[in-house]
Parts: sequence; structure tokens; C-alpha cells
Amino acid sequence: MIDFNLLIYAGFVIMFIIIILFIFSKEGENRSKFKSFERSIEELMQQNYQLRKEILNLEKSEKLKLESFESHLQLKIQDEINSKVMPLLNSLKEIEDIMLNFKAEQQDRISFLEEQTKSINRFASPSASTNEKQVVSLYKSGKKEHEIAKELRMGLGEVQFILKMNDLK
Repeated sequence: MIDFNLLIYAGFVIMFIIIILFIFSKEGENRSKFKSFERSIEELMQQNYQLRKEILNLEKSEKLKLESFESHLQLKIQDEINSKVMPLLNSLKEIEDIMLNFKAEQQDRISFLEEQTKSINRFASPSASTNEKQVVSLYKSGKKEHEIAKELRMGLGEVQFILKMNDLK
């Protein structure tokens, strides 16, 4: 008779062996899965490295293209400035020189006229003071400026000047 306890032990041993075999088989499956994951990760890392390398090459080529474009654009702008703006600038400088010369000429003329006026005033005839008196008296009598200028055969500006000098206008 087979001992019932021995049968239980044999059953436990068989069960234990089955569990150990099951664990080993699952462990093998897990190892193969981990190896496939490792291969996948390694492939992804290689692809990532290749993509980064390609990106760097593209960035370098784009940077070179951009630098080339910038230098080309700068040359175009410089050419446009030289062909269109510089002639205008030169013309403006010429106009400025002409205006400065004109200003100097006008100042010389004004100085000359002031000197002539001073010399004329020194030698003013008594008729000038007589004309001044006549202008003032006619204006006070109610005549208009243009009427006085016609009557005394003087310029309107001269009549107005005399009236201003006498604080009548």
C-alpha cells in the first residue's frame, strides 16, 4: 500500500516542479520580451541619433543659405542706395551749397545797401524833411496813404514808412 502521505508529498513535489517549470518558462518569455524591448530601444536611439545628425546638417545648410541670402540682400540694398539715394544726397548737398552762397550774397547786398542808406541819410536834402512834414500834415487832414503817395509823387512804401516813423500808423 502506498502511503497516503508519500502520495501527498509526491503531489507537492510534482506541483512544486510544475510551478518552477512554469516560472522558468515565464522567465524565458520575459527575457525574450526584454531583449526585444532592448533591441527596439537601441534601434530608436540609433534613429534618434541619425535624425539629430540630419537636423544639424539641415540647420548648417539653412544657416549657410540664410547667410548667403543676407549677404546678397545687403549687396542689393547697397546697390540701390548707391544708385538712387546717393545721387539725391549729392543733389541736396549741391542745393545746400547754392543756398549758402546765395545767403552770403544776400548778406553782402544787405550790408552794401545799409552802407548806402547811411551815406544817403548823412546827405539828405532839406526837401526830404519837407516831404515828411507834408505827408504827416496830409495824413492828419484825413487823406489816405495811396492818395498822399499820388499827390506828392512818392512811393506808397515810403509814405507808410514816414507814417510809421511818426507813430501815426
